[in-house]
Amino acid sequence: SEARTSRKPLVLAFEAVWCPNCLEMKRTTLPAPQVTALSESFHWVKINIDRDVSLARSYNVNAVPQFLLLDSDGTVRDRIVGVIGPAKFRAKLDQFLQSGEQYDPVDLAQTPQTERRHTALTWRPAGYRANSICFSHVGYGPLRIKSQSPFQSLRLALAPRTPSTLARHNIEFRAAGTWANVFSIGEIQNLDYETFDASVSVAYGISDTFEVEVELEDRSRFGGKMDPLSEGFHDVFGIDQNDRDQIRDGQFTFELRQPGGQPVSLSAEDRGSFSRSILTTIQHNVTCGTATLPAFAYALTVRQDVGDSDDLKGGGKTDFGISVAVSRKFGNFYGYGTIAYARFGRDNFRGIPLRDDQLTLLTALEWRWRPRQSFLFQYLWTEELADNLGPFSKPSQEVTFGWKMEIRHGSVIELGVVENIITVDNSPDFALHAGFSRRF
Repeated sequence: SEARTSRKPLVLAFEAVWCPNCLEMKRTTLPAPQVTALSESFHWVKINIDRDVSLARSYNVNAVPQFLLLDSDGTVRDRIVGVIGPAKFRAKLDQFLQSGEQYDPVDLAQTPQTERRHTALTWRPAGYRANSICFSHVGYGPLRIKSQSPFQSLRLALAPRTPSTLARHNIEFRAAGTWANVFSIGEIQNLDYETFDASVSVAYGISDTFEVEVELEDRSRFGGKMDPLSEGFHDVFGIDQNDRDQIRDGQFTFELRQPGGQPVSLSAEDRGSFSRSILTTIQHNVTCGTATLPAFAYALTVRQDVGDSDDLKGGGKTDFGISVAVSRKFGNFYGYGTIAYARFGRDNFRGIPLRDDQLTLLTALEWRWRPRQSFLFQYLWTEELADNLGPFSKPSQEVTFGWKMEIRHGSVIELGVVENIITVDNSPDFALHAGFSRRF
């Protein structure tokens, strides 16, 4: 728009923070006096292909650094790919200023021929990570497992998110399930049951930096069949059974002796779905990071309870959450960190007062051991939600080991195992997770 008004041509400079040839151009050619002397002769536009991926694709940019020379009407007249010295770069700019529209328009669909040093883009050919931005500092990302602890799982538990967002008009479908075994026996509690957390979501890239996601979540509880598996896992790794092998498998027991209050006991009639909700999340990517700084994004979530459970009472059915996430690449590893805060509507579980808010912290490490496979280690810390309730008035700490694989372009499967090696009473005894994601 400014070029059409001023009748000045444009230089579109496509770069990436991970591109060593781009850094060389920025260090040697672009600051050279003979180049800066033409600073007022063009409109200069710097484009980070990691963040403005849709724009880079629209100009068929398949290598960086790349400079497109456009006339004032926006027609691409010339293209420079790879590292070029100050004298040659100045000569190209002078020639363009003198010839201008006498150049034939560039066919952007045709791959340019160049012997100069350049860096090919990592999102060609297209794949799962190609349909999102910030692919330089974001891998496949952590497993999206919410807290499975007895009390923390009653209300909104924000799933870990990465600083990446879907590229404009791209869609992501997710389906996941987490099967958890809860076993906790103590002075005030006798818990022996299982839960299944199922979720289906669809996300849409409003722009390259904003996405919206709608998720349907359902949590159910039952006696289950995981007891032998959990006992076998503890035997293999030499972990104390804590008398779980003395209790008949497949039990459904939920008994709490609330200090100073009425005991809480669930019966067979309380099996089945106990929490059903719709979550809407808007995420904004602030930055994809630099060669030294991490990518950063924040997300806002609204959860609406649509179930008909007797578990939670008081207040309203709407919860709110906000989370911030960072990520950074280190060679074949990606580090992730997420902080989330939730404010709840419901504040009472079967007569037990619950706190109005909750803080959640996640750290994760992804090892990209194959081009399309990753191993993950995650640590999830979730703030307690009840006061004066023994072990349930302490934070839960859940450790997850996971694996992700891109089975075809745009489709990823994930598997995970959750274990309570830090906190025993207020964490799931054992959990299995599986999920599938598809980006279009």
